[in-house]
Amino acid sequence: MHNKFLFFFLLAVSGCFAQSFSTSPISYYGIGERSNQSQAIYSAIGYAGLAHFDSTQLNLDNPASYSFLSQGNTLFALGMKGKTTRFADQEASIIRTQFLLDQYALGFKLNKKVGSVFALRPYANRGYQITDNNFTGIDSIRYTYLGRGGMSEILIGFGYRPLNTKVWKLSFGANIGYAFGVTEKIRRAQLMPSTSDYPAGEQNTLMRLNKLNVYTSALLQITPSNYQQIVLSGAYEPASFATKLTTVSSLSSVSLGLNGRPVYDVLQADSTDNTYNSKSLTLGISYTIFLPKWRIQTRELHPSLKMLVSYRSNSSFISGGDSSSHQGWSAGIQFNPEKELFENLSVLKFGEKLSYRLGVFTAENKFSDQKIADFGTTFGIGIPILIQQSLSSVNLSFQLGKRSNESGSLEETYGGMQVGLVFCPSSFDRWFRKRKLD
Repeated sequence: MHNKFLFFFLLAVSGCFAQSFSTSPISYYGIGERSNQSQAIYSAIGYAGLAHFDSTQLNLDNPASYSFLSQGNTLFALGMKGKTTRFADQEASIIRTQFLLDQYALGFKLNKKVGSVFALRPYANRGYQITDNNFTGIDSIRYTYLGRGGMSEILIGFGYRPLNTKVWKLSFGANIGYAFGVTEKIRRAQLMPSTSDYPAGEQNTLMRLNKLNVYTSALLQITPSNYQQIVLSGAYEPASFATKLTTVSSLSSVSLGLNGRPVYDVLQADSTDNTYNSKSLTLGISYTIFLPKWRIQTRELHPSLKMLVSYRSNSSFISGGDSSSHQGWSAGIQFNPEKELFENLSVLKFGEKLSYRLGVFTAENKFSDQKIADFGTTFGIGIPILIQQSLSSVNLSFQLGKRSNESGSLEETYGGMQVGLVFCPSSFDRWFRKRKLD
């Protein structure tokens, strides 16, 4: 029953990623604005979550972590996010808000050493609207630039842990994904003043992507004592080797028909096949300190503090078209008042069951004709659902940031919120159980 429910649920929501979540002019470049692909757990720590994992999480950015899933428990993760953005230039400003379902993943352990994940997540989005009025000396022409559409990625991943001792744990993993979808760029020209709301002409550029992705990672967990733990991790996406990007361009004149609706007359159209190459490298480290016991009245707490840092670099290139690159640093911390939740559940206060997260990130985005700097802070909490030893949780993340170009002609200030839900059956209602008759 559980399997059928998840199958139809994923099928029903698979079309959600076709809509655009981006509202930024950055999405004009390339195939659109690449999704950060991060769940609320990791966005709350400044997107520095490469070396952050445990048996209650599905870290899609690090497939090597799949081998650390809890055996016998199946995790289903669902993400939702909203964003409010204020754009400003030297003349005007505008505010836009969007909300979207995001990232669906199902993970489980195949055996003691191997874990697996199936997921559907956004890959790239295009979404913007810019209006520019030009005075020709006699008349005025209004140009409207529109971007819309989205691309998704469906993937399967595996993690394998060949070394598993008390002090040393080594794991390798890989995601194999297929990215697909369509984004669109439109330029409309309208003579002003005009008695019609329809443009006089339209130029349309449509990009359709079909791309096979391979994403590998490795992690080393070192536990030298009962009071500290270190995780070193790296992830690499090699240059694309199986990709097809079809670009369809058309130029049309627009006139009004007998029923008052626009009639598009295609003056010119052509279709070209391009290659889209992308590659990325991410490095991360985390250091966890298991603090001394806290005694509050008759209760005893076992707190822990985790500090994380990560570096990410990626680049993409369209043959005969745009190129872009991204480099950035992230840092975050997570504090847990009690790391032994199940053992001390009956005596804990509500605030002592939560995970508290804080992060900061900075990045530089380089495009064909300009550079855009990005800086932001994040914070959030994790709320475990401790019913019959379930591993379920609700995670909240909030982001505040600012992006601007070198000349200062465009400034983007944004605030976002993510909700990450992790569902797991209790130990009394596991989805996959081996049954044996005597």
